[in-house]
Amino acid sequence: MLRRESDCVDCGLPCWGKLCPHWERVYFGCDSCGNEDAIYHIDDGDYCEDCAKELMNGEWFAKTNEQKAKALQDDYEECLDSFFVNSDLETQAKYLDVDFSEVDYNEYDE
Repeated sequence: MLRRESDCVDCGLPCWGKLCPHWERVYFGCDSCGNEDAIYHIDDGDYCEDCAKELMNGEWFAKTNEQKAKALQDDYEECLDSFFVNSDLETQAKYLDVDFSEVDYNEYDE
């Protein structure tokens, strides 16, 4: 939301009104939380980064899997690779059907 407020600094000089650089300040407040860092304009609303991300996540999870797949069509391989690379070793082993166990160093003690 766009809000205009006086930014008067009480300089003691005669007021110049709208000619003064402190006559008013424009604030862009988040329509969701009121934060003054609303830098994203989405569907006729202004949002801060956290609220914009929350809005986007809500939109994403409201889609069907088919709609998600269609939206990711161009980035499909990159998404899959990124998911795999960022997974822990046990998860990667599960997806590759690799059976491994940690080394038992006690087995080699003599």
